[in-house]
Amino acid sequence: MGPSAVFTGKTQPIETLNLEHRELVVNLAHEEKELNMTTGTVVGKVLFCAVTELSKDGFSEADLSEILKEHGWNVPHNTLAPTLGGLARDGTLLRLEGMKPARYRLPQKVKLNVRREGGKGE
Repeated sequence: MGPSAVFTGKTQPIETLNLEHRELVVNLAHEEKELNMTTGTVVGKVLFCAVTELSKDGFSEADLSEILKEHGWNVPHNTLAPTLGGLARDGTLLRLEGMKPARYRLPQKVKLNVRREGGKGE
């Protein structure tokens, strides 16, 4: 005779098995974006000066204003300040934290090329 089950009146403990499934999927696409600017715009003038003449360690609005004037570009504070702020917001310039007055620099990983075209001045 085989084994037989005998009911003893006691319940068997219930085993609980908790399972958790988590899946991480990362899709990353990198695309280089090319922006063409000219010194015909304030943004173009600012970037031209930042790339060609200002310190890679950082510059102030006053530093930039002096260089712009040397090129014959009179850009008033009420135009220059928002331009610098916008360039910092979009990552084209980095605003250095904790500096008074504010200082900016070019990001090291952004490629900025200046093409000088022949003709009358810059």
